[in-house]
Amino acid sequence: MRLEDFKNKAIRGIKWNFTEQVVVSFFTFAGTIVLSRILLPEHFGLFGMLTVLGNLATLIVGMGLSYSVINNQDLLPEDLSTVFWFNLSLGFFMAAAFFFSAPFIAAFYHQPELITITRLFSLGFIAQGANAVSVGLLIKFMKFNRLAVSNISGTLFAYMASVSLAFAGYGVWSLVVHFLVLHFVTVTVNLLMARWIPALDFRMSALHKVKKFSSHFLGSQLIDFTSNNLDSLLIGKYVGKRDLGFYGRATALVTIPVTSLGYVLNRTLFPWFSALQNNINDLRFRYSQALKILVLIIWPILILVGMQAEDVVVLLFGKPWIESARYVMLLSVIAAFQSINAFNDSFLISQGRSDILLKISIVEKSLLIIGVIIGLKLGVAGIIIAKIIVLSLMIIPRIASICHVIQTSLLQWIRNLTPLLTGLVFMIATAWLTGQATQSIGYVIRLVLVSVTSLGVYYLYLIITRNSTLREVRRLAGEQVKKLFFPHK
Repeated sequence: MRLEDFKNKAIRGIKWNFTEQVVVSFFTFAGTIVLSRILLPEHFGLFGMLTVLGNLATLIVGMGLSYSVINNQDLLPEDLSTVFWFNLSLGFFMAAAFFFSAPFIAAFYHQPELITITRLFSLGFIAQGANAVSVGLLIKFMKFNRLAVSNISGTLFAYMASVSLAFAGYGVWSLVVHFLVLHFVTVTVNLLMARWIPALDFRMSALHKVKKFSSHFLGSQLIDFTSNNLDSLLIGKYVGKRDLGFYGRATALVTIPVTSLGYVLNRTLFPWFSALQNNINDLRFRYSQALKILVLIIWPILILVGMQAEDVVVLLFGKPWIESARYVMLLSVIAAFQSINAFNDSFLISQGRSDILLKISIVEKSLLIIGVIIGLKLGVAGIIIAKIIVLSLMIIPRIASICHVIQTSLLQWIRNLTPLLTGLVFMIATAWLTGQATQSIGYVIRLVLVSVTSLGVYYLYLIITRNSTLREVRRLAGEQVKKLFFPHK
């Protein structure tokens, strides 16, 4: 496929991914608010205990196979069937492992009700085991409109089911059903949209083609999982399900903007970056452009959420969740780091450099594990602060690895973001001053005033300085609006 064709498909992909994320984020945002106002922190905490281990099983089942389908240009059509059956067998294996381990999981957390919950929850891994090839094919051929249909459908039906059960008084079971409906609906639609049926064929040679990439990917992801989920595991075990509920809701709140735009950029640009491996100049330019767009949009949102944590939590979840506000403030800093790290990780994978990612992950995640264990002595806040310190120490080595791949200097990487970071400093100062001046008024009005004023200063600065990233975003948005409302012009 010609580079221009990739560019056009990438632009269309961004439109579809953006549409998907707007709809999915709306359903997720609205559903989370409704569920948080019906269910108790203990319900979310109990489910959170299970999802920590569930995330590990999901990682093993996926094993980076969808990325292998995208990245590996040597896979033949008959090889895909082998990957599918191998992936599905992993799903059945993990479902069985969870089902029979339910009593041990319940005993670990001292929560007897987790036995039945875990056994029902385990069925979701079977659905996940049928997903890798269909998702890989849809992304590889940039059929993002079909992926949008599947993800929107899964999210909609999942929240319809969970909210209905929550209103009926089923408590934590509504969250379990949400998990099952989400995966079974999404996987079913993906298989239909991929228009691909696996053959009854299994070849070990096909697994050898994806072994190296998947093993590196799985290795880095297992390390990543340990560091990212050890906090929830320890909080659930030693602090309690109530605090885990607060921590989980705070984490979900700050990750919404990261997963939304980050998901759009990472999934859309992955095949494009992969196709540009031999065109270093264009690759460097596209990477820099995408990174600046990510910072331009995501970081202002995270800053405002963190600085106005109490007002945001009360507005969305209600006063019973006010204890989670201090976690939101700290976690917004982590989310800012993670938005950059996730984008850079996806970029490295697109270049087939999962080996670099594995080395970085070993160092960073080892430090995170040590930091979380030490921070536990100071409670939940201590864990978050420890993670912030480690991520701050690792940001330079992470960026240096990217600079090595795109053949640029660390100083140039920083210079590319300097105009945006300067604008964010003005924004933070404006938000703090406005917040101090509006302490005596209602929290809703204060939230609006602080947000509008600080964002206005931020984007006014970018307009005055004629920031190229803002102009590019406005140009792309304008083109899509014209295509949407004036398709024949």
